[in-house]
Amino acid sequence: MNKSNNGESLNLQKAAEFLDALTENSTDFIMIADKDGFPVYFNKVYKEIMTKALGREMQPGIKPHKELTDKNAVAFWDSLHVRALGGEQFTVEYTHMFREDDTRHFSVSFTPIIKDGNVAGFSEITREITQRKKYEQELTQQRDFAEGLVEIAQMIILLLDTDGHILRLNKYIEQLSGYSLEDVQNRDWCSLFIPQERQEKFNEVFLKTKENKLVRGTIIPIKTKNNQILQIVWYNKVLKDENGMSSAVLFIGQDITEQLEMEKSLRHSDKMQAVGQLAGGIAHDFNNQLAGILGYIEIIRDELKDNENCLDYCDNAINIIKRAAELTSQLLAFSRKGKFLSSPLDLHKIISEVILLLQRSIDKKISIQQKLTAGNSTVTGDPTLLQSAFLNIALNARDAMPEGGLLSFSTRTFVFNQDDAELFQIEPGEYLELVISDTGVGMDTVTLSHVFEPFFTTKETGKGTGLGLAAVYGTIKSHKGAIQVESTPGHGSTFTIYLPVSKEELQKKAEIESVQDDSTGAAHILFVEDEEVVRNITTQMLERLGYHVTVFSDGEQAVQFYAVHWKKIDMVIIDMVMPIMDGKEAYLAMRKINPEIKALLASGYSLDGAAQAIIDAGVQGFIQKPFRKAELAKKISEILGINN
Repeated sequence: MNKSNNGESLNLQKAAEFLDALTENSTDFIMIADKDGFPVYFNKVYKEIMTKALGREMQPGIKPHKELTDKNAVAFWDSLHVRALGGEQFTVEYTHMFREDDTRHFSVSFTPIIKDGNVAGFSEITREITQRKKYEQELTQQRDFAEGLVEIAQMIILLLDTDGHILRLNKYIEQLSGYSLEDVQNRDWCSLFIPQERQEKFNEVFLKTKENKLVRGTIIPIKTKNNQILQIVWYNKVLKDENGMSSAVLFIGQDITEQLEMEKSLRHSDKMQAVGQLAGGIAHDFNNQLAGILGYIEIIRDELKDNENCLDYCDNAINIIKRAAELTSQLLAFSRKGKFLSSPLDLHKIISEVILLLQRSIDKKISIQQKLTAGNSTVTGDPTLLQSAFLNIALNARDAMPEGGLLSFSTRTFVFNQDDAELFQIEPGEYLELVISDTGVGMDTVTLSHVFEPFFTTKETGKGTGLGLAAVYGTIKSHKGAIQVESTPGHGSTFTIYLPVSKEELQKKAEIESVQDDSTGAAHILFVEDEEVVRNITTQMLERLGYHVTVFSDGEQAVQFYAVHWKKIDMVIIDMVMPIMDGKEAYLAMRKINPEIKALLASGYSLDGAAQAIIDAGVQGFIQKPFRKAELAKKISEILGINN
């Protein structure tokens, strides 16, 4: 062997030694097989892993995978060897369970060994990837968790590119808007979803966000596929790539449409309550003044009963006072201080009575339709106020249909859950729903926002006071119900009223024996009234009717007097709203002294059913201010049992 050949041999020997050292110290499992698949070389770690897999040392002259007990594993490795001996170079991953608590993941690469154009064997290099698989699994879990949050979140999650085109939407906004991702992907978000009048604001927010400025809590509405407008509060963030450049903009939005509507409703309710308190106070004082005027006119009428002209003047004045009293009655209804009586009643009967009145009075070009299908039509309330409320709505509908149309009444029972009840500011439970709708001219949004406010009217001067629907609102609220109205110009109006269903049975009231309006008697009446003008004129009325009257201006003094002289008192007439001791307190104190007390409640004002509470406590009758002498005489006669 010459020097050159010796050098080559030494180099090959060194290369072989280097290769042997490399394979022996490798953490990969290396095996070289011949053309029949038998191992001709394997490194130390390959031997160790196969010993671990087989549970014993490898035997020479066998294919190690054939010794595995799992037939599926044997078939798996057979198929891989067939592919490698067929000249295919490939990599596969597999899992092997050494024992129940030791499962590992591997990646194995097969490379055919080609000699003289033929496959002379193959190399099998296996690398353990258990840790990598663990990381991949954790990443997958994190991704699935994030994906799950995106999809189940009850918030809008929106991803836009830096030009404002839609990259991704979550399921929530798909359901909310009516658009699927396929419908809108790569389309311009602003032009498709944002109402035109708010697009400038959106673009301003979008630009600031791209400049890495946090923009939070901005309310910008979106329009849905069916053109519904939803109010959305937005929180935005720019996303950056590995180079720190803006790559996308993330928008997270919360639908606050219902919340804003509720806040608007609460503000409206607070405003109506404040106006109601003012209206109630005015009506109360005005009623007292009317009571005085009416009383004095009646006395003048009595004094001048032989003068026909004066009688006509007085009667005209009395009619004017009646109309004024009707206005104060509407104000009291609006302020929820005009509900005096409360008993179980059949609402279908009241509706039928209203329809009967309408059929006799409205234009024949207006058709009236009724569909009263509520299973339980019993509610608790004041029949006069409810009838007036329904009639008011119907008369407004009549005025909205000058060329004729359809006026319909329908009922059904409806159950409010806790959430819906809170929205309507009522108690949850079963309600009777009454819908009164017309096909008239309708109302615009401005009119709708003021429709229940007192003194607001769209009618010509002199044709409306603006108190009708205000009184309706107050009446329904005082009956612990709710009312809403929907209307569109040219498409009529629909009023929906909810009143709590009563479980009480309807009571048949006995007819009171009729008495003459000018009934008089010689009984002793204790009269308690804090308003001087009412006190003076009512005292004169009682004396003209022949009664002996003892008068007090507050309940406390009256009770003290009654405690001493109750046996001489035939009847008590008592005002409800008084300082020091109110009507209810005074009456209850007197009833303790004399359980057989006969009493008449007189008032033009009621707070939260206070009048009904006094009546329930045993007061035999009620008279509303302002009242005429004949009405007063009749009430007294009924209670004392006088029948002239």
